[in-house]
Amino acid sequence: MKGFMVLLLIFSGFCIGSLQASRLRSRVRELETFQGAVLSIKSSAAYTLGDLPTVLMHCRDNAFLALIAEKEDPVQSWSEVSRQYFTYPADRTLAADFLSGFGKTDLAGLLSYIALYESRIERALENARQAASAKCRLYTVLGLFTGTAAALVLC
Repeated sequence: MKGFMVLLLIFSGFCIGSLQASRLRSRVRELETFQGAVLSIKSSAAYTLGDLPTVLMHCRDNAFLALIAEKEDPVQSWSEVSRQYFTYPADRTLAADFLSGFGKTDLAGLLSYIALYESRIERALENARQAASAKCRLYTVLGLFTGTAAALVLC
């Protein structure tokens, strides 16, 4: 029975560390999907010159954009999807702010506005990749050692 509890503590620590590492990898995937969404919107806006609902309708193949409700207000739906989709608050804010200036200028202004957000997303994605590569193994090993230390202290 005591051996089972020791193994359970070690396994629990390992799982907690793996969960934190998974959150970091998930952030990278979320930002990559959002980056693809912005690129799709840029292409669609440049060639269709349509309004926002039309642009979003043409970009339904992206996982982030597929979550936006077609029948509702696109800005409100975008904001709601941003809150639900991203796990990190800074990424939520970045995604929600994207539509604040969308469609307020002519095509050249819109494309430069999208390019600005592309660079912001690229910086956030690079930071997320660096954090994932530097910390994923650390979190897993730290969880394993914490579980082992807790098992040694309690037994």
